[in-house]
Amino acid sequence: MKFDDGIVRKLFFFFFCRPTFIRIFKKKSTEDFQSLPYLMALFSSMLWLYYAMLKKDTILLVTINSFGCVIETTYIAIYIVYATRESRVYIYVPLSITTIALFETQGLTYNN
Repeated sequence: MKFDDGIVRKLFFFFFCRPTFIRIFKKKSTEDFQSLPYLMALFSSMLWLYYAMLKKDTILLVTINSFGCVIETTYIAIYIVYATRESRVYIYVPLSITTIALFETQGLTYNN
């Protein structure tokens, strides 16, 4: 895999939410922001990382999506800290479901 503009675009994608989280951090409130886009971005990075683990010579794919998992996890952690109690339910349920689904997929793949 060679370095191309897709990697740069993916980096910009990860940092696109930065102004939102700076606002959340300054106001100490999530206001009307939803957590679903950040959860789906994390799930996307996790799936790409899983795909990269199945293939050979995908060091850039592993690197960029590992970085994405760290960034998106940080965003979600900030969101959880400043979210209302009701909003946290809408974070924990999808996060649990996606994590369980990913582990089940890995288990099915490596057991066969």
